[in-house]
Amino acid sequence: MHSRLVKVVVNSRSASASLGRFSTSTKVVSLNTDSKATTKPDKPKKSQIDFSQDDLIGPPDSVSNIRPLIIQTRSGETPLQRRYRELQLETAEFNHRFWTEHNNQFKQEKEAFVERYSKEKYPLETNKKNLSADEMSEFYKSFLDRKLADHSTYNLQWQIRNFKIVCLSIAVSLEKLFKW
Repeated sequence: MHSRLVKVVVNSRSASASLGRFSTSTKVVSLNTDSKATTKPDKPKKSQIDFSQDDLIGPPDSVSNIRPLIIQTRSGETPLQRRYRELQLETAEFNHRFWTEHNNQFKQEKEAFVERYSKEKYPLETNKKNLSADEMSEFYKSFLDRKLADHSTYNLQWQIRNFKIVCLSIAVSLEKLFKW
C-alpha cells in the first residue's frame, strides 16, 4: 500500500468558537490509497482530520504557487456566513488565476530572453542555458516594468477583497456572539 505525507493546516474550532475565532493547528497526515487519513506515527498526539468538517489548505499549485482552500459549508450557515465563505473562495480563485497567468508568461518570456541573449552574446556556445545574475537582471527589470500596471491593478483589487473579508469576518463574529 502506497502512502504519502501531506502537511495541511486545519482551521479547527477553539474554545472561543462561539466568538467566531478559530485556532490554527498543523497536522501531518498520511493519505493512503484507500482514502483514509491517519496521523503520522511519530507524533505524540494522535488525532484524525475530519475532511467533512475541517477547513483545509492544500499544497501549493505547481504553477501559481497558491495553496488551494477547502472551506466546508457548515450546517445552519447564515447568509452572512455564506457570503464570507464565498468571498474567501472567490479571492483564492482570483489569486490563483492572476498568478498562474503571470508565472506562465514570466517563464515563457524568460526562456525566450535566455535563448535570444545567448545567441547574441555567446554565438559559439550553442548549449548555454544559464546566464549570470547581472545578465538576467536586465530581463527581470524589463519584465517588472512592463507588468507594473497589471501588478498595481491586482494589488488594489486584492486589498479591496481582503478588506471586505476582514469586515465580513468581524460581522460573522458579532453575529455569532449575539446569537449565542
